Amino acid sequence: MGLLNIVDLKPGMTIARDVIGKNGRLLVPRGAALTEGHLRVCNIWGVTEAEVFDTSRDEAREATFDAIAPGALKVAAAQAAVLFAGCNTDHPAVSELLRLRIIELALEAGGNGSAGPAITVLADTGEAGEEDIPPAPPTPTALIAGDEAMGSFPEVYFELQSALDNPGSSDAHIADIIGRDPGLTARLLKLANSPLYGFASRVDSLARGVMMVGARELIQLALGLTVIDKFKDIPPGLLSVRQVWEHAIGCAVFARILAFQTEKLSMDRLFVAGLIHDLGLLVMLKKIPRHMARIMKTVRAERIPLYAAERRMLGYDHAELGQAMMQKWRLPPVLCEIVGAHHHPEAAADLPEAAVVHLADLMAVASGVGFNGSPHVPPLSPVAWDSLGLPLGALAVALSQAKRQIRDITSSFLD
Repeated sequence: MGLLNIVDLKPGMTIARDVIGKNGRLLVPRGAALTEGHLRVCNIWGVTEAEVFDTSRDEAREATFDAIAPGALKVAAAQAAVLFAGCNTDHPAVSELLRLRIIELALEAGGNGSAGPAITVLADTGEAGEEDIPPAPPTPTALIAGDEAMGSFPEVYFELQSALDNPGSSDAHIADIIGRDPGLTARLLKLANSPLYGFASRVDSLARGVMMVGARELIQLALGLTVIDKFKDIPPGLLSVRQVWEHAIGCAVFARILAFQTEKLSMDRLFVAGLIHDLGLLVMLKKIPRHMARIMKTVRAERIPLYAAERRMLGYDHAELGQAMMQKWRLPPVLCEIVGAHHHPEAAADLPEAAVVHLADLMAVASGVGFNGSPHVPPLSPVAWDSLGLPLGALAVALSQAKRQIRDITSSFLD
């Protein structure tokens, strides 16, 4: 008898203990032989692991690897080694993510030994030497000072927040405020009908959307969409802005799934925190592109995290800059802190929420979702991992659940 990750469970295995969903529902009874249907239900309900008879974790892992051609595994392992080169792979959670990525890369390669998708690496930009780059502003506040376009946040968000704080506001009133922006309305409805919520019936009006999704949640989503709109028009250069947003959406989806697995954190707030966690990176790409070229060259050459190279050259990183930008916009303090601490969550007052976005960011990089300027997975904070109390099996579940959500939500936000 052994306790297995959901990714290691196979049809035909016999369940040794009842599998219970997070709402107390019996999903698979003890003694049942697993079917594909059981596995789909377990994934939907966020089951991370189950006990089975006559097997062990190691045997199941070997079976997974045995199903893939050795040549494909070898190529995948070499690719994954580059991706995880700067990460603490001795940590059990990082080791598990590495294992899952090797399997994913091998399967994407067709299991036949051919090379899988290449790890994203920036080409040499040919930027001028250091003596030709003027000093960067010395603080995040100095960097964002004097930019009228970025200096204020659209009033519609503050109108919505004011309505939310008013006990007399109705769902219809909130829907009316959102409805003044046709583009925002269309995308919020598209999002409400996406796999992010999975409602059985179609949400065909804002009033119904407010009722089904919730006023607070819809306002938080409006915040995320509004931030995207402010940074959609950055000229292409070092990075594709779409790639940065694809990475951010991946982080947001992982954050929401992980928040659900902890059973105590706000899924929608952490979705939005994940969505805007790299706001500071977009500001840097817009304001100091030549410095960013030098920073990204250092990241590639030394295989260090992007934020570490930023701190070395600038004295601050994109997380601190994002927090300063959000504070200037007067956005909710809890979101400001989560964004500012997503690379050092142990410094946050609310460690678990910052830890979720920290882990979600790492998982998005490890999964190859979009690109945030670094070809390497950043180190995992052991303190952050311990604060969440998640089993290792939660990682495989999140990766499995996120795939379709990321694809469909990317369409809702960016297309």
